[in-house]
Amino acid sequence: MRLTLGDLLDHRPFGLELCTGGEAARATLVLGCHSIDLPDPVRWLQPDWVMLTTGVQLCEDETAQRRLVGELADGGMAALGLGLGIAHETTPPALVEEAERCGLPLLTVPLETPFREIVSFVAGATVSADLGALRRLASMQRVLLDALHEPDPERAIVERVGTLLGGAEAAYLDAGGRPLATTAPGADWSAGDDDRHFAAPVLRGAVPVGSLAVLLGGAGAVSRHVARPIVRTAAELLALVAVAREAGGRERGARRRRLGLRVVRAAQGAPDPGLAAELAGEGLDFTRPCHVAVVAAPVDGAGTEAAGGGRAVPGAAAADGGGAVAPDLDGLAAALAEAGEVVIAADGARVVVLAQGDAGALAAALRARGAPAGLSEALAGPETIAAGAAQARLALAVALGAPPDGDAVVAHAALDPAVALLGAASPEARARLRAALAPVAAQPRLRAAVGAYLAAGLDLGRAAHALGLHRNSLRYRLDRAELALGRSLRDTSTVATLHLALLAERLEPASDPIAAGDHAPRRRAPDPIGEPDPIRLDRPGPDA
Repeated sequence: MRLTLGDLLDHRPFGLELCTGGEAARATLVLGCHSIDLPDPVRWLQPDWVMLTTGVQLCEDETAQRRLVGELADGGMAALGLGLGIAHETTPPALVEEAERCGLPLLTVPLETPFREIVSFVAGATVSADLGALRRLASMQRVLLDALHEPDPERAIVERVGTLLGGAEAAYLDAGGRPLATTAPGADWSAGDDDRHFAAPVLRGAVPVGSLAVLLGGAGAVSRHVARPIVRTAAELLALVAVAREAGGRERGARRRRLGLRVVRAAQGAPDPGLAAELAGEGLDFTRPCHVAVVAAPVDGAGTEAAGGGRAVPGAAAADGGGAVAPDLDGLAAALAEAGEVVIAADGARVVVLAQGDAGALAAALRARGAPAGLSEALAGPETIAAGAAQARLALAVALGAPPDGDAVVAHAALDPAVALLGAASPEARARLRAALAPVAAQPRLRAAVGAYLAAGLDLGRAAHALGLHRNSLRYRLDRAELALGRSLRDTSTVATLHLALLAERLEPASDPIAAGDHAPRRRAPDPIGEPDPIRLDRPGPDA
């Protein structure tokens, strides 16, 4: 326990009497004591010390008495002890009045009590307290070392430092002075180094990455020279934790990158019996919904226009000037971290994400990222990753074909049934759809006429307006298309087949410039010179 003014007053052989401060003054911490009768005594003392004086320099000078009390109070002295029987028989009223005003405890020392005995008593008590603290230093260090086993070692170290230093306030600050862990939230840690407030740097090698700041308390606090080694030890432990976290982060990142490559292979359909256990070890145990997201890799800062005037893909610069995209995997991982546990890897010009967590949060994080993405439905387990990836790729194809103001993130569950049907179609079914469209596919005017007619809901006027043609011109083209197809465009089965064929064409990977390796905007080729239309309007508009 530290020495207080009450301990001095209670030592009856001294016969000390308290003149100001009352009961509250008894709790005042005493770290030292010195007898001095020289002018400007504060320069010879330290805060929390008791000054003993005979008062010969004060005599009947009230101004000097008040000045002395003010200087001691401003210097943070614990108390002023006035020896009676030499220069003063009683306590001067001005001294008492000023001590009351400044809040400085004032006590009297009888003539029979030598100052040296008080000084010796205080020194012995202080040394005894510090010696006990020093003897406990080894055990204190063990207490700090045990904090490394806590779930939050930084906070545990800070809290234990405060306890070991007798109720001191402590804070682990980053390089900018912001508290990372503290026992006093909201406290101002910008104060300079003094007898109560000091800090030890947290170093990574020779580079400061933060500091451990301490504000020593009052009664019960250890002295500064005992506190310093404890704080230095704690700062070194914080540095070890920082290094361990950095190394652990690098190791975890490398482990996740390797796991991400295995997820990509699983998304391509490759069997991997040990994948489930590896995923569970990284927190993706499928106890919560898991989804696959396929994200369009970023390219140049201006973005790349999708085929047919669809959505642009924003991002960073292409890698090495060779045209290959350079997906920002670390940035994407950081953006998706709050949505749950994620494993990310590049798959050519795509980024495949396996995420466990709330699908809405994942979609919101992907939207905030800005790149088009497709999101699968919830997976039943690791064995369904390939099916989920197929769903996500289909949804991404729809997102890339959407207008610029459309949703950048498309969920498979929200797809039109016809699109979902095409996504599940076999290669043979897709080939038959391509064959059905082949007779007009090589004739851009006829193909455009058929597409506009179907998109307009078989409304000839709306389709003509969309193409900028006269009704008769469009009717002529549609008649030629029917001859080429060998089927009537008024037949329901023909309309359904052609609608699915055109939709399948838009969803083909080759229609996506990023997936096809073409990173420049595509422009639609002009119609070849062919048979003239009977009537063509110079400006788009419906036929009157």
